[in-house]
Amino acid sequence: MGADGDGVATLPDGGSLYVPDALPGELVQPGALTRRGEGWTADAVVLEPSPDRITPPCPHFGPCGGCTLQHWRDSAYAEWKAGQVVDALRRMDVAIDAPVLARSPPASRRRMDLAIRRDGPA
Repeated sequence: MGADGDGVATLPDGGSLYVPDALPGELVQPGALTRRGEGWTADAVVLEPSPDRITPPCPHFGPCGGCTLQHWRDSAYAEWKAGQVVDALRRMDVAIDAPVLARSPPASRRRMDLAIRRDGPA
């Protein structure tokens, strides 16, 4: 998964293809490619869905674009998000085993603010 919640595939030339709404392990048929930064993006048809794909709880999921991963089972999403938090903290030299994630009910804000204190010499 990309940082923005897009599925990511590796192209034959080693480049990246970002596929909105694609989940890990899905087989998709991409449409026309469009340049996106260093990679490419394409809308796609899901040929073989992930077992973690669910019906989004919000009826506005597709057109709205506000909550990009509502179609991903909560447990799989939480595992991915925990990895994102750990990776971000490691890039700042903050060691953490596993973050404790609070669940947010549907139609609520999903945001985390962290305060980090460094003990000892910098």
